[in-house]
Amino acid sequence: MAEIRLSDLLAWETRLQLWRPVATQERADVAAPLAGVGDERDLTWAVSTRASMPMLPPLRGGELILLSHRVARESGVSIGALLQQIAAHGASGLIVDEEIALSLAPRDSAPVPILILSDIEISSEFETDINRMLTERRGEMYRVGMEIGRSLAALSTSGTDLQSVLQAVSQLLSVPITLVDIHGHDLVEASPGAGSEQARSATNVSAARFGAERLVEIALASSMSLRVGPVAAERHALIRMIGERIAEAIETTFSRSASLRPSGAHRSTALAELLIPPPTRGVSDRIMQATALGLSAAAIYRVALVAPEASPAATSRWLATLGRVLDAGAIDGAAAKIVELHRLESPGSVHGAAIAAKPRPGQTSTASTTTQLDAGWIAISSVVNGVVELNAAARQARYMAALVRHELVRGAVVRFDVLGDLGAYRLLYQLWGTPELHRFTTEALGDLDRRDKRGLLRKSLLAFLGTGGSHVEAAARLQIHRNTLAYRLRQISVVTGQDATDPERRLMLHLALLAQTLPPVPGDS
Repeated sequence: MAEIRLSDLLAWETRLQLWRPVATQERADVAAPLAGVGDERDLTWAVSTRASMPMLPPLRGGELILLSHRVARESGVSIGALLQQIAAHGASGLIVDEEIALSLAPRDSAPVPILILSDIEISSEFETDINRMLTERRGEMYRVGMEIGRSLAALSTSGTDLQSVLQAVSQLLSVPITLVDIHGHDLVEASPGAGSEQARSATNVSAARFGAERLVEIALASSMSLRVGPVAAERHALIRMIGERIAEAIETTFSRSASLRPSGAHRSTALAELLIPPPTRGVSDRIMQATALGLSAAAIYRVALVAPEASPAATSRWLATLGRVLDAGAIDGAAAKIVELHRLESPGSVHGAAIAAKPRPGQTSTASTTTQLDAGWIAISSVVNGVVELNAAARQARYMAALVRHELVRGAVVRFDVLGDLGAYRLLYQLWGTPELHRFTTEALGDLDRRDKRGLLRKSLLAFLGTGGSHVEAAARLQIHRNTLAYRLRQISVVTGQDATDPERRLMLHLALLAQTLPPVPGDS
């Protein structure tokens, strides 16, 4: 039997309205009648009360009890007692007419929902009408569900990709549908085509009649869900009924991809393509590829790039403390690793003290539990949600690796989400390679890049700004005389048109100089 709820009946039968105590009506978070607590109870059949004993036939649960003012007057039944009795037997609600509704205590609460029937009296004919409606709706939903089920079964077993399956579902239901990860992020979207204009028009009409449209969520076994709609209230029952068939079609598509899982070098190559996806590969293709590789589309990930000179054993042991480590080949000459995290980490939770570079001669390590790197470094992205964000994490890792190679930042482990590891370079990441950043550096530094062939002026300016404008400290860091530094600063002022010794200009010059030192953006990122 197809599942029907009180909210569905309220959408189909416009003469019924959900009764609310005054205290509930005054709550700001309760809006339309269809959004009330209790109207999501399952409904089986409508049953009338009798004036003589027993007032009710045997109840099995899910029944909707009909009580007219005539039966209430002749039997002398207490509404409160009747509500308690039917609630104890699992009834879904009570329908009363307007005369009884006026007698309800406005601030009382009811153990089961109360529905008020307007315009007509409660009679055996109304009971017949309600049950006929329930029967016809169930039959209609069963027929439509079978047709959609056959279409979905054919799609899911024919090798159709995820995007095509979602598009077909959207077309069949005449509503938008979105695949959502466990964190609520949209992964793949599909909308009905031009052929669904008539169905969408009907949906809009029902929305105007029965109130605001709502979304329907369908859970998937893979920790993701499908968000269907907005859907008019009168169609919710149909969407819920075929939800299981839709979920099976999506899961079958995932399972088919998993059966084609590559191994060995082919697996590493496929994982690398998740980090730097080809331009023609869309989101749905990446989700399918990740599923085929055994990755959860909704898991939490980091991406790490490891210097070629670093110890593979030491880095693998350390990364394994974060989660499952997958070899994704090489990117920019560094070993690429995808780390599926054990749990959601807070920013900066990668253990910076857990790994360090090998001490220099005469230097001793202070951490007995530290994993030593004989050489090299590890660049680690921030936490990202789901496989569709792996390319963004890879770009972060490539950015940090480039900074380390150019000796712009230092450390055995450089973490994108630890401000102390990147400093101002993290702010500049958002503008990396953009025309806006190029215009800023050009306006701030003028011809400095072209005129300073040997880089002495820029090196001197960076040291001066890095020491807070101290001539003494900057000259000592550069190992030059203070007069030499002062001369270079005057040259810089002439070339750039900016007075480097002016405190109000230092921040602008410092950011522009840091931006100009950024490595070029990789062509395929």
